[in-house]
Amino acid sequence: MGKSGFMIVNLIKSQMVDITHRQGYHFCVKLSRETRNMSESFSFTSLSKGGMLLLYLGLSFGALILAFTMMVPPITPQVIYLDEGCVRIARGFDSPTAGLICLSSPLTVNDRISAMKIPGYSESIYVIQRARIIQIVEHDNSWNAATTGRTVGDLIRQNAESINLGYLDRVKPSPDTKLSDGMAVTITRVTTEDEVREEPVLPHFEMIADSSLPRGRVKTIDRGKPGIKEVTYRKYYKNGELTLTKKKSERIIKTSTPGVKHIGSRVLTMSRSGYRGRRVLEMEATAYDAGPRSTGKWSDGITATGKKAKYGIVAIDPKVIPLGTKLFVEGYGYAVADDVGGAIKGLRIDLFYESRKEALKFGRRDVAVYILEE
Repeated sequence: MGKSGFMIVNLIKSQMVDITHRQGYHFCVKLSRETRNMSESFSFTSLSKGGMLLLYLGLSFGALILAFTMMVPPITPQVIYLDEGCVRIARGFDSPTAGLICLSSPLTVNDRISAMKIPGYSESIYVIQRARIIQIVEHDNSWNAATTGRTVGDLIRQNAESINLGYLDRVKPSPDTKLSDGMAVTITRVTTEDEVREEPVLPHFEMIADSSLPRGRVKTIDRGKPGIKEVTYRKYYKNGELTLTKKKSERIIKTSTPGVKHIGSRVLTMSRSGYRGRRVLEMEATAYDAGPRSTGKWSDGITATGKKAKYGIVAIDPKVIPLGTKLFVEGYGYAVADDVGGAIKGLRIDLFYESRKEALKFGRRDVAVYILEE
């Protein structure tokens, strides 16, 4: 290619660069004065075949670039927001911070904004969480707390520093309750305190049968010595007020010394009846009837052995007198141990009467109980 061929190629390149920089939708190709002057200095017929080919290719390539520039309009930047379920598009902004001025209401210091990527979509969507103001009530104090969460639990987590919820503290409504405008959340502060007390340990007594004592009376031989135990009580306070005390633990500091009691077991003969008593017990006697005030609201008049309650049926502690034992009770008469009672333990006996009036009249007294048959 000659010198003139290179000059034409460079000229086309410069025109192409000028066209691409303008980015316009209309243009007109005008040869510059230098081009016209140059065209006078040579003729197309003076070009070689190589020069003609380069001229044709250059013009074609320039036309393609120009067509592409005209077909593709300039891209306008935009930011997409998801604000409380509504989509907001801020056109002409390439920064999420700058685009906030296009929102329907401005953000507050407690609102939150975060970017969310959607698979297959190149742009980020900015999610805006508007804060709610919830009233916190604590005993005689209250204040407002902001949260972008949905539940009471979210409110507590986002305001952990100011609320400072303790392990035993109580929240109402429950943490899984959904928040709503105008809601108040009540916090009850629960604290504990341990109190240590020293308490006596009462001695237990060894019971020994003594045939020298009449009518089964009990005689204390050795009272024993009480011990000492250390008991720890846990006290629970709600908003500073004591509401509950529970025993937490105890330990023996000093063990007790057991005592000794003798119980009379003299054998008596009851000549008139022909029964020979094998032993006699001195017992504390009370009386009951079949009504609900004596035996509870589920009373049906049936004893623990399945018999119908009637005069002559008595309740005893089976560990002292076996069920089914025939007895003679001083001031009551012949009886059969066919019932039990929740409060009848040890040397106690409960005598059945047909009416509440008779039972109340008997009252409470000490009686001699003769064991006739076991």
